[in-house]
Amino acid sequence: MDQGAVLVKTAKGAEEVKSRAHGLAARLRSVLIMIDGSSTVSDYVARFGAIPDIEGTLQALVDQGFAAVSSVRAAVPPAAAPAAGAPTAARKEAIAELCGMLIDALGPDADMLTSVVERARTRVEFDEAVERCAHVLESLGARGKARAVRFRERAAQAAGEHFGP
Repeated sequence: MDQGAVLVKTAKGAEEVKSRAHGLAARLRSVLIMIDGSSTVSDYVARFGAIPDIEGTLQALVDQGFAAVSSVRAAVPPAAAPAAGAPTAARKEAIAELCGMLIDALGPDADMLTSVVERARTRVEFDEAVERCAHVLESLGARGKARAVRFRERAAQAAGEHFGP
């Protein structure tokens, strides 16, 4: 799949997100929900690289008619510096890891929480999102409490690395 391809949800994809009408597998549906209509395949790989075979999953969604290529952008030269305030690749990787932890624990129900974590642009927003997610994980009983502890630890590490003290 072309790394510069911009993916959009098709009508079939939007219907699946809204009502689960087509019975798409949880892993595929989780990735479908993340398709925003403005990100390229390389953006998804950078953001969600922790998801196994993210490129193959995106291709499967296109092949099954849940997503389509709306345009192709030229690849940004590797030497280009990110725009001020833009998330770094390392930050995207940390966010993808945290989202992967939520998806592992909650399956497709993690979508609402992963979007909150992904949208956090400041340390305060990030910390609030982490606490909201950890609270949900804790509500899952003993196993959830253990996951919440690991989630908070990884989130604190990511926050220190990417937002500062």
